[in-house]
Amino acid sequence: MENLLFVDVQAVGSPGSGFPLEIAWKYPGGELHSFLIKNPVAEIPPRIRKLTGITPEDLVGNGAVTLEEAVKIFKSAARGRKLVAHHAVYERNWLRELTGIEYDFACTRELARETLENLRSGSLRAVAGRIGLSVGPRRRAREHALATEAIYSALIRGFRERAPLR
Repeated sequence: MENLLFVDVQAVGSPGSGFPLEIAWKYPGGELHSFLIKNPVAEIPPRIRKLTGITPEDLVGNGAVTLEEAVKIFKSAARGRKLVAHHAVYERNWLRELTGIEYDFACTRELARETLENLRSGSLRAVAGRIGLSVGPRRRAREHALATEAIYSALIRGFRERAPLR
């Protein structure tokens, strides 16, 4: 598992028409990196503000980095690694747009669909719940990268749910 990188991107819209808000990545069993992306003119739709808790003020503060800085740091972290994301199509598209690189991905959503019986929802929250992990109410890249690692680890180690007691 050492050649993996767990990633999550939170954004407004899709690549080409939207903009990234936050990116996070985590080395297996190791350090977590999370960055808000500076955007002094960000008009974050109310729905996205509610889902993420990210405000336009967050994207101009000292805690945010420029997109160029975040991409440079991310590209260095991702070099030679397979990326793992919960809904890999979304992260793949954003990271291709931001870095110009086509990364190799594993998708925990698809892995969960192949592994867990009677999976009604493939959402990160639903899959995390099936492995006994609680995910907070906000959709934040940091927490999603952590959850993705936990889900991936559980599923590749052969996690099987116990049948409910009757």
